[in-house]
Amino acid sequence: MRVVTSAQMRELDRQAIVEYGIPGLILMENAGLKVVEIVREMLGDVRGKRIAIFAGKGNNGGDGLVVARHLFNGGASVTVYLLARPEEITGDALVNLRIWQKMGQEVRVIGEGAPVPSLEDSDLIVDAIFGTGFRGVPREPAASVIKSINDSKKPVVAVDIPSGLEADTGLAQGPCVRATWTVTFGLPKLGLVQEPGASYVGRLHVADISIPVFLLTAEHLKRHVLSREMVSGWFPPRPAAAHKGNCGRVLVVAG
Repeated sequence: MRVVTSAQMRELDRQAIVEYGIPGLILMENAGLKVVEIVREMLGDVRGKRIAIFAGKGNNGGDGLVVARHLFNGGASVTVYLLARPEEITGDALVNLRIWQKMGQEVRVIGEGAPVPSLEDSDLIVDAIFGTGFRGVPREPAASVIKSINDSKKPVVAVDIPSGLEADTGLAQGPCVRATWTVTFGLPKLGLVQEPGASYVGRLHVADISIPVFLLTAEHLKRHVLSREMVSGWFPPRPAAAHKGNCGRVLVVAG
């Protein structure tokens, strides 16, 4: 499987939307549904379960609002916390915010200086604060929210990338969500598979959100992550009674 930078993933998204005519809303809907699949795998029947969703102002937050809608429709008690003013939300994320509001559901805005909500009664937390474009150190109120999420010890599903983690470097220069699962979209990003980022990811699930497969396997995407399937093809089956001398020799020339 190929591994990409955040810029490469943005270009793949752009190609899917502009060149192949897949609306961004469809990609966002598919992304949210894939997160819901993992939530159901973790919780089973979501009816009556209490789920807190923290959403930022970008498309990552829009994915979180899709998750909120489907979990609510499935019978969960969903609380959406928005780390931005509603008037800051634009594009596809705004469409999903308006749908959520038209369903009669509340959005609780967490502004700078606002108290961080208690998560003691939550069964699960969805982190949709920052996406793969994040760099640097989270500012308030995000920093306090991330600390509260980690301190809660509740299971956490991160949308695309744990908030606070840099997608290209795997660095966490400030507070960073420690996820139980991370559902990333299209292809894994560099920071999810190299340390220290990999330690924040939990279990990594790479989700298909309907980006054409030949975009995801293009030759110009040079980085790969090793898989069991890839490596198994490099070595012939080894007889159980084989001696190390029967299996070839290795010469290492090293500085």
